[in-house]
Amino acid sequence: MKKYHFLFLFFACVNLLFSQGPTFSGIRFSTVWGTEKFELYKKYILKEDTISVSMLKFYISDIVLKKKNTIIYKTEGKSYLMNPEKKLEIDFDQNIAEEADEIDFSVGVDSTTNVSGALGGDLDPMNGMYWSWQSGYVNFKIEGTYRGSAAQKDFQFHIGGYSSLFPTLQTIALPLGKNQKIIYVDVLRFLLQIDLNKIHSIMSPGEKAVILARQFGKVFYTDRK
Repeated sequence: MKKYHFLFLFFACVNLLFSQGPTFSGIRFSTVWGTEKFELYKKYILKEDTISVSMLKFYISDIVLKKKNTIIYKTEGKSYLMNPEKKLEIDFDQNIAEEADEIDFSVGVDSTTNVSGALGGDLDPMNGMYWSWQSGYVNFKIEGTYRGSAAQKDFQFHIGGYSSLFPTLQTIALPLGKNQKIIYVDVLRFLLQIDLNKIHSIMSPGEKAVILARQFGKVFYTDRK
């Protein structure tokens, strides 16, 4: 009887160990549409129009965690490519997660990386985020279709540019509450700033690209406790 009791306790402990899984103590970037989870190809209401996003990609670079304006953690990887289908999670020590009160990062790829030519990993041109004709990276892409009162149209915004004349790299600083783990990326907030009836395509660096880059920098937020 004691033998069966021991075996029961043994298997119960093993099951508990594997059911818990690894503990995530880092930062997760999550795309949303207002108060709901964002999905590609899903039809949403934008003002009085119907809109569907077929592509969303952007770079997150140089992630830094701070406590009282002092850097306490910096990621080893420089640039990470994010899209709604590939969640970006940066893991680190639990003590850092509890101590950090601010996260800083860039949206896009800096000028030094741009002039280094095509690289590998998330910066591999095969990811479709490199302009060979421009010899530089696209900081973010968003494409889709919207239907207004008149007709249905496509929109395409490929935003990049690293020159001092038209810089599109955006530096973001957000507050972190204790054990804050999610950075939200609100696609609705970005598209609400654009009149798609007047502008529906930007495919190269310039003044309009800079304006949209600044608008995209406003879509990141946290729920600070």
